[in-house]
Amino acid sequence: MSNLKRILSLKEFDPLEIDTSYIEETCKKIPKDGSLDLNEAEKLATTFLRCSDSCGETLSTLALYRGHQGALLKSSKAKAIAKKISEGMTQTLAREAYYDDKDFLEATARFNQAEAAYQWFEQKYQNLLKAHVLCKDIFKLHKGNEQLSGWQGEDPDDGFVREERRPPADEDAGATDSKQIGEIDW
Repeated sequence: MSNLKRILSLKEFDPLEIDTSYIEETCKKIPKDGSLDLNEAEKLATTFLRCSDSCGETLSTLALYRGHQGALLKSSKAKAIAKKISEGMTQTLAREAYYDDKDFLEATARFNQAEAAYQWFEQKYQNLLKAHVLCKDIFKLHKGNEQLSGWQGEDPDDGFVREERRPPADEDAGATDSKQIGEIDW
């Protein structure tokens, strides 16, 4: 049985040990100039969507981890201030001088790693969603052009059959007959 407790478990979780090879390979397929073949766009749309889903799953764990590290950072800050006060420093000075505490510095480093990992996955997630939308738009554009042209995938010269389409009849055609071609109707 699968549950969120198992999926979002932070036991032995290290954001720097997450395997990113699938994401990196998929991101290399994102077109730099936006030009894609129709068949390629259709295949890549699904690939990009699946990879963004993978990023989204990892983001949920990273959000939990980042929150946990943030709480540990605040705790280590409070302990560092308390330690400075117990050493005889005034409370005001202790609130400004806790930055050299070893535990606080380690907690800060772990929090920064969590934040950096979260930002990396968030950026890849957004890029993959944009690439998915690009592929879907290219696919829709090709299909729209195909429908407008009346092309049904076949041509009599090469063994395909073409269906002839006529533009829809304009009900006001009689009202515009007196206009010249290219004349602007203000």
